[in-house]
Parts: sequence; C-alpha cells; structure tokens
Amino acid sequence: MKLEKEHISRCGIFLFFDKEGIVDDYILRMLGDMKKCMDHLLVVCNGFVTLKGLERLGTVSDEVLCRANIGLDVGGYRDGLFHIGFDRLSHFDELVLFNYTFFGPLDSFEEMFEEMSRRDVDFWGITKHHMMDETQNPIPGIRYGYMPDHLQSHFFALRPSLFMSYGYRDFMINRVNPRDYHESINEYEIIFTKYFEDLGYVWDLYSNTDVYRNYVFNPMMFRAKEMIRDLNCPIIKRRAFFTDYMDSLLNTCGETSIEALEYIRENRPFPEKLFWDNILRLENLREVHRQMHFNYILPKEECQVPDGVHPRFAVWIVVDSSEETLWYLDYLENFRDVKIFLTGEEEELEKVRKLADNNRIYFVPISGKNYYLNVLAKASRYWKQYPYMCVLGMHGRHTEMPVTFDRSAEYQAWENMAGSPAYIANILQVFEENPHLGLLIPPTPVHGEWPKLLEDGWMGRFDRVSSMMKEWEIPVNIKRSSEPLFPVEGCFWVRTRLLEAFTSLRPISILEREAFLLTVPLIIQKQFYYTGVAMTEEYAAVEITNQDYMLRETNKAAFDRYGAGQFHEVVGRIRIS
Repeated sequence: MKLEKEHISRCGIFLFFDKEGIVDDYILRMLGDMKKCMDHLLVVCNGFVTLKGLERLGTVSDEVLCRANIGLDVGGYRDGLFHIGFDRLSHFDELVLFNYTFFGPLDSFEEMFEEMSRRDVDFWGITKHHMMDETQNPIPGIRYGYMPDHLQSHFFALRPSLFMSYGYRDFMINRVNPRDYHESINEYEIIFTKYFEDLGYVWDLYSNTDVYRNYVFNPMMFRAKEMIRDLNCPIIKRRAFFTDYMDSLLNTCGETSIEALEYIRENRPFPEKLFWDNILRLENLREVHRQMHFNYILPKEECQVPDGVHPRFAVWIVVDSSEETLWYLDYLENFRDVKIFLTGEEEELEKVRKLADNNRIYFVPISGKNYYLNVLAKASRYWKQYPYMCVLGMHGRHTEMPVTFDRSAEYQAWENMAGSPAYIANILQVFEENPHLGLLIPPTPVHGEWPKLLEDGWMGRFDRVSSMMKEWEIPVNIKRSSEPLFPVEGCFWVRTRLLEAFTSLRPISILEREAFLLTVPLIIQKQFYYTGVAMTEEYAAVEITNQDYMLRETNKAAFDRYGAGQFHEVVGRIRIS
C-alpha cells in the first residue's frame, strides 16, 4: 500500500539500551529529527537509565517506558506494542521500530520518509543483508538452512496491512523472548523479511544495495562509504567503529570504516563529537584503534604545517638513568626554542646537568617510586601556556647483551616522537587536524625480547591494571583478550589539559612504571579522546618489513603444522589444537 495523503500519521517505537544508563547526544539528535516525522514517539528503555537520561529522553519523545532488560530488542518492541495497544495503533498509517545501534541522520530522515511513502509496500527498511547459502553462512540454526536476504532490524517501517494483520500479531505476541543475541538474530532479524514475504507481503528498502549483490554480504558494514555517498544512506552503524577485526579482514583489507568516517567529515553535517562521546565511553580502545587505523606516518624532512607556525609546547623528560645521556641529548637539539624539563632523582639529574649545557633545560627533582604520575600531575599546571606536551623517558640498560636490543627500543620511541624539528611540527599538526586525538605514542617494538616481555600485550599486568582502574574509579572497557595501546619507554605526546585527570589519582602502594603507563591511554579515553600511533616515514618502512617478515615466518610454521588457509581458519585450528 502507498501512503498517498497530505498528512501521514506515524507512530515510532525506539528501543534504547546503554549499559551505564546514559543518554548521549547522538540519541537526542536522532530522536529529535525522527520526531519531525512522527505523530507519536515512544521510547522503550531496556534496563537502567539515569534520572538525567530519562529527562533528556522526555525532551524528544512523547512517552518513555522503562522495563527490565529481558528479550533484547524483540522483548522491548513487544512491550512497546502492548503499551500503545493495537486499537490505538490502528489509527496510524505507519509504525516505525528502530533502535540505538546506529548514528544518524547524517542529513535528515524527512527525505527518506517522503520517498518511501510513494512505494507500494507493506513494510520497508533502510538497509539489508544479502543472502548467504549454507556454505557461506557463519550462523548455525537458521530455520531455512541458509541466510535469506533480510532487512536489518535496526530500522523496520510497517504499514497497517502488515502490523494490523493476524500474522504479525501472532509473530510478535506468541514469540518466546530470545535469551541471547544469537537467538534474537536467528528467530527475529534474519527470518522476519522472508517470513512475511512468504505470506505474500511486499517489502522494499531505501538504500537499495542490489548493485553489491555477489560482491559483499553486509554492505552496511563493508561498503558504508559507498552507501552514504551513492545510495544516500542516512545512517552509519555504531559497530563500524569497533567491530571484530577478524570480520573486517574476512571481508576487506580493513579500509571501509575509516573511508566512511573521512567521507562523513568532508561531506555530511554530522558533528563528529557525537561519534566519539559514545564510542569512547563504551567501547574497547584497542578495537576502536584497530578498526579506525589511527596511525600517522609523517615526513621528517618536510614540514607540512600550512603557515609554518605550530602551537606552543613543552617537553618533560623523566630520567630513570643518566647512563646514556649523550645519546639522548642529540635528540634534544630537535626541540628548538622549547622549554625542556628534566625530572628524576637528584643524583641522576646532577649527572645529566654536567653534560647538558643548555639554558632551555630546567631540572625538577622528583623522588618516589612512580615518577610518571608525579610528572604528569606537575606538567598539567602548564596547560594554558603549552597546549601540548611531549613526555620522554631516559632509561638505562634493561639487558646485559646485546645492548643494541635496548638501544633499538629507545631509538624506536625517541625517533618516532622527536625525529626532527619538521617531524615535531608535523606531529603538532596532526593534533590540530584531529580534535578528538588526545595521545600519540610510538609503535610497539617487535624485536628481540619484546614479544616475550609483552606476553599477551598486558605484560602480565592485566589484573594489576584492572585493579588500578577500579580503585581510581575510571570505568573503561578493557579486556584481557584485547591488548592495550602502550606508550613504550614512557614516550608520548598529549594534549596538556588532559593531564589534569592525573592530579586527582589516589596514590597506590605498589605502582610500577609499566603498569602505570598501561593506564595512560585509558585515562585519556575516559575524557573522550582516542590514542594514535605516530611514526616517521623512514621508520614505517622498517616496521612494514619487520611485521611482514614475522607474519610470513609465523605462517610457515603454522601452515606446516595446521595446514594453509585463510587467517581466521588457521587461527581457529591453532586455538582448538
């Protein structure tokens, strides 16, 4: 049925869930724009919502219904239908069921609703997943034996010919609440479209992805830029920012999410802050970093700053050992006309003072087990004078032989944080061009003993870090299985005002350097800023060789024992062996 009338009466049921009960601004933007197209909008909250959150939802909806988080989206939609009642629903021309799992509108929803009102359909959606046969389908238990084409359940629009039918009411009312995500997609999302198509109902979608058939199964995730640009798709999935990277590599070379973000930045009026305020509050930093490729490869010889003038900054150097002072002092020449603070135990500073003949260097004695916490607290006082800070570490040898192991780690950290005056200016420009970047760190070493030292990436300190974050009351999403971003050798660049968070951290009796450094990106994340990795063009060439060589040698060993195959297949065989 078409909706050929001057005023189209719509009822919306929005399913909301947030594990912290917070209503972010992206929700208000979405509902505010959606409300323009609705005569009645009900928000169904699965689980806890803060009082402030309820107030915010009330400003962009007609009703808010809170319920226990039982039955996921299906249970919430069902309770929403019961709350409104089918007698009342019968007076609406369209029923829209949508949820919190996407950002939008990237422009406005009004054009979409106007276009779809002219379609002769019983139900429609914005996007769909293409068919996967029994050999391609990774999800077992689908009643059809394969995954049919289906509208994705983040947005369903139903006409009265469907939602007032006995078949629809039977489908929704007599359904057992799904116990988990797997049951929800198997018994609701995947089957909904075919189930009603088989009953004779006609469906369509706004962003028609048939052009991608036999090319990609899930265009919403793996052709997001093209859908937004070419098919006028008004949304992007939250999961595009943090999905399992194994899935990305199975479908692409990993380019799709960052391409979509860059296109939105340049061509859509959607405030990027709305993405990061939600994603960085809730999701795992490493998974976000991996999906969005926050890696910055910069030239050492060519300054890319447009006007040649960069923001003011200062340098803090933590001196654990003065053993290799002369090697480090060469890098200090790259910080021209910049205030440099050297801090550490008085005895070590005195040794450096004898070698460093530079009136730009200020010596700040600090004692105690954790220099870095004290240093960051002190550095935060200068945020008005210096918008950015470079923090570096001077360390002695970690090993007896070969000394080159330690020297290469120091080279990797200092070279990629302070490689040349032009490179330093380029780092500052990266911060200026990426307002949600809070921290830049060097790449993690892979040479010598580093794989052994890093272990699972947490250096055997996951429990310690988790305990520290709880004691400091900094709730961020960390996982033992997802290795952290780590400022190797205590070297990083940071927006100075973000260091204020370190001034309120309570002292902890045993706080070793490595454990503390593992928390730094997490404390920055809590302030809604992400961490990037910076490297010189010259070092990037070395890094590519290192990673390629290690991967190929690992592959040879794995293939000899477990057989050749796609990356996810071989990893799976290793894990179950």
